[in-house]
Amino acid sequence: MNWSFLRFLNPISKAVAEPVKKATPAVALPAAAFISGWEGRDLIAKHYAHDPVGVITYCQGLTNYDNKTVKVGDRFTPEFCNKKFAEALPNYWAQVVRQIPKADTFPLNRKIALLSFTYNVGEGNLKKSSVRRYLNEGNVQKGCDALRLYNTAVGSDGKRHILRGLVNRR
Repeated sequence: MNWSFLRFLNPISKAVAEPVKKATPAVALPAAAFISGWEGRDLIAKHYAHDPVGVITYCQGLTNYDNKTVKVGDRFTPEFCNKKFAEALPNYWAQVVRQIPKADTFPLNRKIALLSFTYNVGEGNLKKSSVRRYLNEGNVQKGCDALRLYNTAVGSDGKRHILRGLVNRR
């Protein structure tokens, strides 16, 4: 694969690129660039107001679902975060393929969108989503359009809000 596009990535994406190059499948590196551009990097684990109750976020959008031992206030190095992010992406891709068996045959942009979506919402939500249902039925247009429905989160006020970051990444 030609990795020359890396020169256009943000600094976090560039730092993640080397460990991700070693990960499989080939979708991992371009997805890492896309996902890390939206997730940023938290070197201190925290709970955000827009996260579901009990969810702790750290590094490039990893959560305590990825590592049950993480607690609010835990500190991480950039190298640790890059390594854990690189290790997580193939696992999330495996989740996509488990739920959408033909995903391996999709074009790269669709693979990236599905990996990003699953990294964001988790396999359980992918499994019960209209995205999965439509794509498994072979209705690509409806499946891709359904990604846009997942653009909200419940805020600390208890109300559902449209999040610009989720709109943009879908």
